[in-house]
Amino acid sequence: MMPIFVVVLALAALAAAGKWTKNEKDDGGGTNDMTRADFLKKIAPLAKVIETQLSIPTEITVTQAAHESNWGTSQLTRDANNLFGITGDSWKAKKKPVIELPTTEYRDGKPYTTTRPFRKYTTWLDSLKDWANLIAADKRYAQAYQAARDHNAPLFFKLVAQAGYATDPRYSEKLVLVRDAVQRELEALA
Repeated sequence: MMPIFVVVLALAALAAAGKWTKNEKDDGGGTNDMTRADFLKKIAPLAKVIETQLSIPTEITVTQAAHESNWGTSQLTRDANNLFGITGDSWKAKKKPVIELPTTEYRDGKPYTTTRPFRKYTTWLDSLKDWANLIAADKRYAQAYQAARDHNAPLFFKLVAQAGYATDPRYSEKLVLVRDAVQRELEALA
């Protein structure tokens, strides 16, 4: 089993060398035909930027983005370059760009559908930077950020869920499963 960071670094090197044939540009969201491999090739070098700037490991960034964006194929990602499901209530109030979409939330462990504003970004990198700054600067994520800096992905997933990143009561469990899928996909690409 190849460590995830080795594969991610290899993907970043491929990006730098211009070896990709699909979804090379960072000018939009995913497409309905984006594969998991396409997603990983596109996001890996961007996540490495976040790791360099804020010490959030690439595997954590890629895992949460894969989960939140359905591997780059969600409408929110396609139409708003929003990879992390970051809502836009405060942005809407400030007249910043948002997109209104239905979403599933949980109350008392039971799902319900509502429409919410979500932040709209120009590029995937803008989305990654906003998410990383939220994790690094918002006090409610301080413990999760420390777990990330300690390279403890399972603890990060648990703490970010406990801090209220999502209302899904199984959020951290789902992130662990996605992390396993990310690792399998990266091994297949190696």
